[in-house]
Amino acid sequence: MQRRDFVTNLGLGLGASLGLGALGLAESEAFAADTAAKTPGAAKRRPMSAELKAVLTAAHDCVKTSSVCLAHCQFQLANGDTSLGDCQKNVMNVMAVCEALTKLAAYNNANEAHLKAFAKVCAGFCDDCAKACEMHTSHHIECKECYDSCKACAKACEKYAA
Repeated sequence: MQRRDFVTNLGLGLGASLGLGALGLAESEAFAADTAAKTPGAAKRRPMSAELKAVLTAAHDCVKTSSVCLAHCQFQLANGDTSLGDCQKNVMNVMAVCEALTKLAAYNNANEAHLKAFAKVCAGFCDDCAKACEMHTSHHIECKECYDSCKACAKACEKYAA
């Protein structure tokens, strides 16, 4: 198995462990709605807005690509390339924030004002990570993909938070 295949599978495994990889987002929502409908006295789940769905999708994608980028940074650093040190620090932070946002958005039960504020914070972390990755985008595909997903996540978060 090639290193890139291993890292890609690692990212996909992480996505699956979040509960969003095996089932698509629509299937997960349908399953939750069906389960709630069959449960007597169950509270109705509030509908997910298109903006929140976009945040969920973007944050989930950011977790996947940042996982691959982190593994790449660690491999490069272990082999003496210290140029990715700043990238590694930022990608670790963005992973933590995007994982939390993915869960909060998927649960769709948090105070919406708090969720919007957290999305705004997440956008800041994504912008920082994109800045750190930007200088490596021309020679590391992992950094390019992380950069792109961070920019997309920041945009979705800003739109939702507005």
